[in-house]
Amino acid sequence: MKKILLTLTAILFAVVSANAQFSNTSTYKSKSSSLSDLTFRGEINVGMAFGNTKYDDHKLDGTMVAPVFTGTYGVKLNDYLFIGAGIGIKYMTQNWKESYGDYDYAEEYKYTISSLMLPLYAELKVFLPVNETVSPFLMADFGYSVRLAGEFKSDYRYDDYYYGYIYTDTHKSDTKGGLCYKFGAGVAINSFTLALGYDCQKFGVNGVNKDFNTSSFFFSVGYAF
Repeated sequence: MKKILLTLTAILFAVVSANAQFSNTSTYKSKSSSLSDLTFRGEINVGMAFGNTKYDDHKLDGTMVAPVFTGTYGVKLNDYLFIGAGIGIKYMTQNWKESYGDYDYAEEYKYTISSLMLPLYAELKVFLPVNETVSPFLMADFGYSVRLAGEFKSDYRYDDYYYGYIYTDTHKSDTKGGLCYKFGAGVAINSFTLALGYDCQKFGVNGVNKDFNTSSFFFSVGYAF
């Protein structure tokens, strides 16, 4: 994961540093070339993230699924650079189970993580316009997700075949918020955007002295105004 982040960061900074040279050589000329030409830009996005959750070096079974809705507003410095901030809603869920047993007993643990998050983030986008309609871009978000609701739930069942009894137990703990960041690439076509990339969400669980980390692939569609 560190290699992926370093690679994406290097690409992003390379594109930023090459921005001036690109604007001088491209057949498409920027219409916003001075501070007086700053434009305000808003964007709403709907997307999904699919990934895996880990704590320490232990990878949890199952897949974390997270529908996401975000709204970003900021300043487009020129046709190539955008800086803004945003807020969103993210609902993460993951389910898995573990089973053990022998001829005289069976144990089953069922786990569920569900967490409703409020991401607050800063965003940088680097556009490489092909013409006035089509503009590929690179993007990077960094922020913190506030926990609105959610829990870590474990259900335990023990079947004793020898004595013929069943024992069950349920434990619940609230989730906690954490840092979030995202790197990706996409394309803007007129006012519509399509993006995909890497998303990371950190979170905690009350009573559990572990830092949970979800690494996901995300895709989103959006509308800019």
